[in-house]
Amino acid sequence: MKSFIQCCIGAGLALLGFIGIGYGLGVAGAAALEGIARQPEAVDRIANVLFFLVVIPELILAFLLVKTALRIHNCGNQKDRAGE
Repeated sequence: MKSFIQCCIGAGLALLGFIGIGYGLGVAGAAALEGIARQPEAVDRIANVLFFLVVIPELILAFLLVKTALRIHNCGNQKDRAGE
């Protein structure tokens, strides 16, 4: 039971990280739109930079989601080894 509780705590902390990534992407998007509104001729440069600033965190997020899902799945299958 102890390892399951630890797994749930770890999943909760991972979800906090996912929220942080989502917030960061929103801030980056808002800043890009503000920059495009101020200087429309720089739309290509801003869009390219924003693309790379969004793709990297999204890939990290996808990796972490898969890793967290696998850990949660494995926590249900493991036996508590505290008594051994």
